[in-house]
Amino acid sequence: MAIRGHHIGFDISTELQSILRKNGLEAHIVQDYDGKLYLEAQGRNYPYNRYEITRQQAEAMSLWGYNSTNTKAYNTLKHILKDADMPRALVVARQAGGLVNMGQWGQRMTPERAGFFPRQRFGGLYNPGYMSRPVPTFPGERLAPGTMRSFDYRSPGLRPTTGVYWKGERRQYESEDQMPDRVKVTVTPEKPRAAERPEPGKAVALTDHYMNPVYFSPEHWRQVLDSHGIVIDEANKKMIIKSSGARLNYSYDLTDQEIAKILNPKLEPDGVSIKERLDIINNNVNFKKDFESGITVDMLKSNEIIDVKLTPAAREKFEYKFEEYDRWMEQQKMLTEAKEAARSQFMAQEGRIRRDPAAISGREIGAILGGYGWYNAEAHGREVVVAEIRVDNLKEAINSVVMPDGRVMTAEELQKEMATLGPEDQEYAKTIQDRLQKLMDENKDAKDKFVMSAVINGEIVSHEISRKDYEKFMRYDDEHRLKLFDSIFGEVSIQKSEGVREGRPDDVFLADDGRTFVTREEMDIQRSKSTGVDGQDLRDLNYKKGFYREGSHGREVTVDAIKVEPDPQKEGNYKMTAVINGQSITHDISQKQYDKFLVVDDMQRLKMFSKIFNEVDMKIRPEHKPNVGAMLMAGLVGITQAAHMVTDIAMGMPPGPRPPRMAPEIYESSSLRNVPTRSVSASDLASANFESGDQERRESENISQSQGTGRGV
Repeated sequence: MAIRGHHIGFDISTELQSILRKNGLEAHIVQDYDGKLYLEAQGRNYPYNRYEITRQQAEAMSLWGYNSTNTKAYNTLKHILKDADMPRALVVARQAGGLVNMGQWGQRMTPERAGFFPRQRFGGLYNPGYMSRPVPTFPGERLAPGTMRSFDYRSPGLRPTTGVYWKGERRQYESEDQMPDRVKVTVTPEKPRAAERPEPGKAVALTDHYMNPVYFSPEHWRQVLDSHGIVIDEANKKMIIKSSGARLNYSYDLTDQEIAKILNPKLEPDGVSIKERLDIINNNVNFKKDFESGITVDMLKSNEIIDVKLTPAAREKFEYKFEEYDRWMEQQKMLTEAKEAARSQFMAQEGRIRRDPAAISGREIGAILGGYGWYNAEAHGREVVVAEIRVDNLKEAINSVVMPDGRVMTAEELQKEMATLGPEDQEYAKTIQDRLQKLMDENKDAKDKFVMSAVINGEIVSHEISRKDYEKFMRYDDEHRLKLFDSIFGEVSIQKSEGVREGRPDDVFLADDGRTFVTREEMDIQRSKSTGVDGQDLRDLNYKKGFYREGSHGREVTVDAIKVEPDPQKEGNYKMTAVINGQSITHDISQKQYDKFLVVDDMQRLKMFSKIFNEVDMKIRPEHKPNVGAMLMAGLVGITQAAHMVTDIAMGMPPGPRPPRMAPEIYESSSLRNVPTRSVSASDLASANFESGDQERRESENISQSQGTGRGV
């Protein structure tokens, strides 16, 4: 059975999609009903394909902003599309469809070279107006006027250097049944078309009167069967069942004897009873396989079509499209409800924070500081989620609890209305009360107690602050409030963000189990608090590196799940476990290593794993190793440039790189005046230049030719 995928809350970034379309490829991220993520890709030179991807790969392709983020997104997609011949780098992919009129090696792309006009007599610069009509660089493609692609002159036929091509073998399918399931996948399930049914309540009822042998009529009997969804096709020897318990019609073969009995013109004693006729239908071998129960006389006595239910096996085999569409519709309904609930809760919380003069939302750091985010204070720390940041005067705060809906309640009012509050409000109010009361109990003798609190990764963290810091926070603008919080809280640090996150914290996605929903913020918190990393993510984090066996010439290995955890058998001991080539291997680690693993980012986690496990080593892939010969040549060039610089300084010339020695550009002209020929010597040119300069000097200084400084005549 084919898997039907659907769009999820995020997709490939709009900017990357635009670049891919210029190169002739359409790609999207989809998710099936089991929660698995896939990349679907198809283009004019690339057949439809589907690739299973990790959530981290999906997120990498969905981000866009900084150059490093953009390059990571493109390299991630390039790594996934292993069957694609893609532009080698993002900067090359961007050139597709651009105003390019020069070849890869500097050749001027004139119209005659491109094959659009006859070769001109002279190879001068061409008029861009010649290219005013669209240029078909791909079959079936037309670019905007005045645009061309870069061409690679090493390949025949001027093959464009930009574009996505299929490297694998072309696959042809004679019919849809021969296509693999992944090729049949659709992004959004299309609503299946159910078989037509008679109008409800319009069936002709079989009354007791007509069941009397005297009044039984063959025409009336056939009318009863047809109107109730039982069609006997004598010509094709078929029986067609149109049940309200199924959404398709089901056809079964009948013998001549069975048709004769079902349509017998007489009832017993000379003919066939109604029960016997229905027994022939119900005892049909294939009918019994497909339907859970048989057709009864009471069904025929009603004005509705028959209602017999399909067996689970038949429903899965024949009506899976309807089942999948129903599941998808139910899932979309649940997703919509979850989005509305998350959006409502988020807006209520953010609204309360904005109205509170003693609070600020840490989620707004990107908008306030621009390009910065919250990270663990450790070097290469993991990104964390900071929600509400607030300061409180404890003695005042204990009697003024701000509820999520914005209401401010005293301790007495809260105690009275606790029973009327919802479960979430009760939990929130109790958490605030317990936290503040605990701080008050610890500082009973203090006259004034000020505290700064923050929700970090979903947990409340508090620090005592001075009255001065409290007053600073109350009068500072948003930017300096965040910086003051950063200076007080050692748990987090403001650092340059790796990229711009798209979407909102309250965006809702389907969880990995395919049944529950999580918000973007919940996903970020889970990622921040995770105790493991996937070794396959190394390709996404640094595509130039891989895991290999220790020592020289070690073969590449596959590393999957890596995690750390306390040793359940020995208290105070910790261990790191990794799956290498399908085998689970465990090493003991120190508490320091365990604590560091929890706070560093995924790349540092993989480096720690490589150092702790002597079975593998993180190395540069062979195809990305530096070219030593080229490096030596670059060194020699550098030495030569340095020697030239020393010479320039000794001769009194300004130091700096020497311009390259280039041949002069020569343009043919109808006039040969003042054009040097091959017979002119260097001395003649020097003499002519001197005479020209000397003549200008004479004219400016009003010196006559007879003073003897000029050339003799």
